[in-house]
Amino acid sequence: MMGSRISDGTRAFLARRQHASIFDLKIDRETGEPQVPGFNNRSTSASYKNLIQVLCERINRGYFFYSEMYYFAKQCIQENSEVVSTLRKRFSYVLVDEMQDTQKFQDDLINELFLCDDVMLQRLGDPDQAIFDSMGGESPNQTFNGNSALAPLKSTHRFPADIAAKISGLSITGIGELQSFKQAQHDAPHTIFLYTDATKVNVLERFCELLDALGINNQSRCAKAVGGTEGQGGFISEYWPSYDRTKSVKTPRPQLLIEAVSRKWWATEADAAFQYALLMQCVLDLLRRGGVTESVGAYTRHYSATSLGSHLRITGAHEEFKGLLTSWIMDGVPSQELWEEQCTKLLSLLGIDGEDRPVKEYLAYSESDDDGNVISQAGMANIYRSASGREIEIGTIHSVKGETHDATLVLETKNRQYDLEKLSGRLAFTENGAISGTQKQKFARQLYVAASRPRRLLCMAAHQDRIQSDVRTQLERQGWIIQLV
Repeated sequence: MMGSRISDGTRAFLARRQHASIFDLKIDRETGEPQVPGFNNRSTSASYKNLIQVLCERINRGYFFYSEMYYFAKQCIQENSEVVSTLRKRFSYVLVDEMQDTQKFQDDLINELFLCDDVMLQRLGDPDQAIFDSMGGESPNQTFNGNSALAPLKSTHRFPADIAAKISGLSITGIGELQSFKQAQHDAPHTIFLYTDATKVNVLERFCELLDALGINNQSRCAKAVGGTEGQGGFISEYWPSYDRTKSVKTPRPQLLIEAVSRKWWATEADAAFQYALLMQCVLDLLRRGGVTESVGAYTRHYSATSLGSHLRITGAHEEFKGLLTSWIMDGVPSQELWEEQCTKLLSLLGIDGEDRPVKEYLAYSESDDDGNVISQAGMANIYRSASGREIEIGTIHSVKGETHDATLVLETKNRQYDLEKLSGRLAFTENGAISGTQKQKFARQLYVAASRPRRLLCMAAHQDRIQSDVRTQLERQGWIIQLV
């Protein structure tokens, strides 16, 4: 929205200023003053006035950055003494999940509101996976990640016991031996690929060959290769020169609504929440095609998943809508007759004119299960295709936080030091005790996040010169397969 409101002159001004972005145009979280990109002080220039105008329009239309809301929250608390007591009475039990990624200013607000005798405040999180808590130069929280008295939760259902045993040495909290309720597959060949300068570009192909041999699902989201950093030298693109950190793999976007229902992909994807989210996105696309918007004050805007859910609850159509989406997930592709009935119901629930051409085209019936015809390939730049045709997604460790894969390959990268070289002793269990040093702790958290993604196969790649022979021997004793590339 902001980008379309700035003038050509302002656009040229921002382009000439290094690190000046329209997305930095916001209210300062601490002072409440406007932060205007390209300007350190107030100005009478046309570009400054244009940017202030855009900022005011955004705020008047009700669009805010998350960071801005912390300023408004602080002002609300200061100006209305009843707010805190009311919140504590309304929310006497508070559960905060993913606490490890909470930053200090967020933690301070939580404590100001709920850290008292009147509220039962329970925090959950894994400090060993705290890779976002200092993003944007912000200070990380200390009341949780730095708390040595946390009650440990050592069990997991996501990855199997053999992977749990291999990564427990990466814990900076010293959680000890991880316990998995998921049975390991027999003799899973968890592999460390050791390459030379000349063979580094062959690592991804060797990984794909292993996936082929194991019969792991041949879809890019099922197997991923990730590294800590990207830049020039010692980074992800040295494994695959076509890697472009400015591009990412987007959520598959069917060209017809029924293609989100009929794809063969549903037969192998176990995550119903992911399926539901994709279908919901398709419904939002349908609303846009039908020109259906919601009113917010004097303005109109496209529905979001949240606002559509609220609207359907108000109209009493939410349960029917959920039932329709659930039937598509559970029952798969319907007959053409049933599909037409379902579309008629959907249009009625959403208040869409079914005679509009864009709507009719989007709801057309198709029995095609050809993935190549279904998915828009835009944004697929970081997909590596092997000689056998297998595809794997390439990205950073931060990009896969919270995901689960069938197989994950962790690529050694360099940020002043090589991460896998620095942590090889922890993987081999030749190094015990607390992990010390800020850089090493950062590496350990990132590697722990990456290595805990797969539910079947974990692989790593490092330079032969950086994994010493005695460490290789210990790695093999820990069940790793060492493969020279």
